[in-house]
Amino acid sequence: MFGNFSYLAWMLIFCVPALSWLWMRHFTLLIRNKKVLLVTIGTGLLWWAVADPLASALHPWFYSSDRILGPWLLGGPIEDAPYAVLVSLVISTGVIVAIDWRRKGRRAFLVGRN
Repeated sequence: MFGNFSYLAWMLIFCVPALSWLWMRHFTLLIRNKKVLLVTIGTGLLWWAVADPLASALHPWFYSSDRILGPWLLGGPIEDAPYAVLVSLVISTGVIVAIDWRRKGRRAFLVGRN
């Protein structure tokens, strides 16, 4: 569908809308927790830097050359680096928002209703 941009495109399709929604609704809360977000992103990148070369050596999965951009970094396609950042950011953002809403006694943190 997206050719060599498939991996990157699907990553952006799934991560960017969720991040955009959460950041638009909870910008102040997330800025107050920027250190947590930065540590989480750093941890995600560190894990990627360790796990990707290991996974490349053990071959538990493969990347189809017609679905990735081409350049490789640390044993995996270059798209794995933004994947590590975006997925870490999506998860940590969701957790921070969920904890905040839980503290306020709310349950539906995505739609803003009790």
